[in-house]
Amino acid sequence: MISGKRTNPNVSVIVDNYNYGHFLPDALGSVLAQSYTDFECIVVDDGSTDDSRTIIECFADKDDRIKPIFKANGGQTSAFNTGFSQSRGNIVAFLDSDDTWYAHKLEKIVAAHRNNLIVQHYLSHNGKGIYRKILCGIDRQKALLDYGYMYNHSPSSALSFTRGCIAPFFPLLYEDSLRGYTDGCILMLAMTRAQVFILDDVLGMYRIHGANLNANKTDTGKKAHDVLKMQRSFVNRQLTVLGKPLIPFSDTAYILHTLQHHIDRLSDGAEIYIYGTEGAGRNTTRALEKLGLQADGYIDSNPKKWSMPFLGKRIAGPKFLANKYSARVIIASCAVEAITKTLADVGITGDRVVSLPL
Repeated sequence: MISGKRTNPNVSVIVDNYNYGHFLPDALGSVLAQSYTDFECIVVDDGSTDDSRTIIECFADKDDRIKPIFKANGGQTSAFNTGFSQSRGNIVAFLDSDDTWYAHKLEKIVAAHRNNLIVQHYLSHNGKGIYRKILCGIDRQKALLDYGYMYNHSPSSALSFTRGCIAPFFPLLYEDSLRGYTDGCILMLAMTRAQVFILDDVLGMYRIHGANLNANKTDTGKKAHDVLKMQRSFVNRQLTVLGKPLIPFSDTAYILHTLQHHIDRLSDGAEIYIYGTEGAGRNTTRALEKLGLQADGYIDSNPKKWSMPFLGKRIAGPKFLANKYSARVIIASCAVEAITKTLADVGITGDRVVSLPL
């Protein structure tokens, strides 16, 4: 057996697992392959019916930093509560059992946590590119606490916290009311106490596969809005019990606040097009209406959406803007860099573009 466990390891890795036995060897192997070795790895098996138990026990037999916990099925919130209650590290990092980390993940986040209570990095999309690229240089804490806006953060496997930052919120209450999507709730609760630091590094792989709870299923559209609604309710219920101020969740307040800084440009009579046809596009439309303005049309990069109806108008591709010489375009998406380049290709640049800091 490999022994690397201290009485009080610096990092506690919490792995939640349910019937992902075929992914577990990759996930746990990536933890044990870390260049930073001062950690414990608490593997919470949430009532799996596959071969997960055998795999977890095999890893634990070979390395005593692996700490197995087997419990009845209760969902992600229950698994996180169980894992946190058994953890001892100064830093708590989460890993979903179908994801993997790159070898320098813990080394990088430990360094970042010297000056930050909350750290997020990027994950690759099945080993390629970046999953959910995020705009930096934005006060994410202020956007949440003052305007109720929560950014589209990276999943569990990219999030870590100092123990002191999240300990006041554990155990999370009302476990049965939220069996999944708990990572976003922990992040929002933590952000009531600290700013999130975004590491501009890809330090792991987010595995997209048919059994994912959320990937490609609740990332967009009504399902995404329903998940956010559940998370908002869960977070404010926790804060209520703790006697803490509630987060003033709103779909439009943050966007309205931003658009007010551009009101002169948007009120000059030029046509206004919104680039983005998911929730941000819908909420931008509502914010415009509160300013007495309206969208003349909607643009999206996805060809599958072209000509489809959205809020009473037909979605167009970016080439539609090529002859709109005076139009204003509001980027209602976090993919600002890519969209800005697309707009430049059709001649929309400079003060004709309004980028929302989403």
